[in-house]
Amino acid sequence: MTLARIVMRSVQIVFSAVVLGLSIKLIQDQVFGTSRTINVAAFSGAFGIFAALVGLASLWLTAMSPTVLSAVDGLATGFQLAVGITIAVKLRHITCASNSDMNRYRLYRNDLTNGGCISQKNGVYCGHGNDWGYFHERCRMSSADSAFLIMAGAVFVLQSVLTYIHFRRAARDHRGGTFV
Repeated sequence: MTLARIVMRSVQIVFSAVVLGLSIKLIQDQVFGTSRTINVAAFSGAFGIFAALVGLASLWLTAMSPTVLSAVDGLATGFQLAVGITIAVKLRHITCASNSDMNRYRLYRNDLTNGGCISQKNGVYCGHGNDWGYFHERCRMSSADSAFLIMAGAVFVLQSVLTYIHFRRAARDHRGGTFV
């Protein structure tokens, strides 16, 4: 059981690190302003790493409260799934490889893919102008960010179940006179 929990926490760290890295790259490539969704994704990645490290520490620190561990895991799960789904919804009508006029319009107008926009006298100017490779790359990175956020959230849900089972068994064994 402990090996499974170590593996699950390690997977959480890897997925959360990927989310953090993708989000930071998207933030760095932002030309105008900021995208709140990507900022929250970066926070979710960092918080996921923190939560996984707290979970790993709980394997050796027996004094850690199950309530605190459950709260941290619950928050990480909520952040990861909420932001992952938000990004997926924002990208729902966009195809990252399509060059159709409608798709280009959607890439240009989407705050995840356009790199930020500013208003000028002659209209709205976004990101790198008409560099469609830039828009497609941001689209792919945002899609990957969403996928890893959702996968990390799923791993946190599974880990929460394992943690619940572990603490329930420990409490049962303690009541029976044998504490492991």
